[in-house]
Formats: sequence, C-alpha cells, structure tokens
Amino acid sequence: MKLTRRLAPRRLAPLCLSPRYLSLPIVAAFAVSDVGVASAQPGMTPPGSVPPSSAPPPASPGPAGPYAPDPYGPPPAPSGPYAPAPAPYYGPPMPQVQPPTERSGYHIGFSGGIGAMESDAGEFACAGCDAVAGTFDLHVGKMLSGKLALQGELWFQGQNLEADGRASINQMMFTAAAQYWLHPRFWLKAGLGVANLTLSFDNGFQQENESLGTGTAFHVAAGFEIIHSRRFSLDALIKTGAGSYSDRDETVSATSFNLGVNWY
Repeated sequence: MKLTRRLAPRRLAPLCLSPRYLSLPIVAAFAVSDVGVASAQPGMTPPGSVPPSSAPPPASPGPAGPYAPDPYGPPPAPSGPYAPAPAPYYGPPMPQVQPPTERSGYHIGFSGGIGAMESDAGEFACAGCDAVAGTFDLHVGKMLSGKLALQGELWFQGQNLEADGRASINQMMFTAAAQYWLHPRFWLKAGLGVANLTLSFDNGFQQENESLGTGTAFHVAAGFEIIHSRRFSLDALIKTGAGSYSDRDETVSATSFNLGVNWY
C-alpha cells in the first residue's frame, strides 16, 4: 500500500502538468470561438448559403439558346441537322434601260399619193377622163434635235390632159424644208424653193417635154405617224403647195393625200 501511494502521484503529475496536454483544451476553445465569430460578423456569407440581396441564377438554356423566345415575336428559326437550308439571296433587279424615243442623225424617206392640180389661169381639164393628179416626193435630211429636222425635198405632181395619156402637165419642186414634231407622232412641215412647169406630150414618134417656166415654190404639210419607232415610221400626210411663175403670170397649185415611209 505504501508503494501504491508513492507511485500514483508520480505517474499522474507529469501527465496533468505537461504543457502538451495543457494546450489541447485551449486550442479547442479558440477553434470554437473563431467559428462563432466568423458566422456572426456582418457581410460574411457562410459557405453554401445565398445572401438575400443577390441576383437570381441565370436561366438554363432552352431550345432557342440562352435567351427565352419572345412570346409576341416571330417563332425562332428551327435548328439542327433537319433545319431547312436558308433561302438564297438574290440582289435587286437591274433597272430596265429604255431606248431613247427621240430620233437623231440622218434620215431618208419618200411618199406617194393622189390629189389635184389647178392653175389660177384656168383649171387643167382632162378631156374624157377624171382630173386626178398623181404625186410623189423624196426627201433627205438630218435631225437638228429630237423634234426638228432640216430636209432637202423633191416633189413631183403630174396630171393627164387627155384620156389616152398622150399629154400631161407636170410640176417639179425643189425645196429646203423644216419638219417639226409637235407630238412624238404628229408633225408639221414647210418648205421653200424653186418650181419648174413642163408640158409632156407624145407626138406619135416619141415623148417630148416642153418647159413652160421656172418660178418660186413653197409647200406645207401635216402628217401623223401610223407606225412610230426610233428607226422607222409610216406616215399619213396631207400636202399642199404652189409654184408661182412671174414670166407667165400664173400660179399652179397642187394638193394631195400621201402615204410615206421614213428611215432614221
């Protein structure tokens, strides 16, 4: 018994008074106190918790992408391997260039028709036939603008004086004329130049021509283009003119209705 009493204090005393064992309760106390202080400090968020003022988490991506489709807008385009191919892009159509309707450059044309001739000294009567005159004109010119042309013109008129056609009176006019289009299809013309009057007859052997005089010629005309294009026209026109012969003191006039063609 004496031995036990002596050994017990010796073994327990080092264990209780050792610094190693005395520090364990102190460390445990500080650890518990640190957790409590950290949790109680303002502005600190414990791990795994969400502060009340934070934004909500982003929505998970849907079939149309990270943003939800607008319920009032167009439906989202299908995607994936079975989505239709995008429509091909075609640029705007090229503007249609209309060809110019105004004529330009040189032109040539002719017309022919029927009418009547008369003289202030007396009408040209045809014995036994109708007094009908045939007319023909040829003109060559140049467009000075889209509406104005300058031309040189030859106009022939002839009328039989006998039923068998053995005698006729003929008038030839050489004029410089100006033609103006009041409308793309309607035009007016006026010319001034020289006129020559002849008598043609058959003496039984040959046709002879006798000049009756030379004088001043003028004429006017109005026409409408039945066919109208930039390079071609078919005209219906009325033409009238006269040759004044001072040496004969006579004026011979002619009026005719013609159909004409022109190339520009």
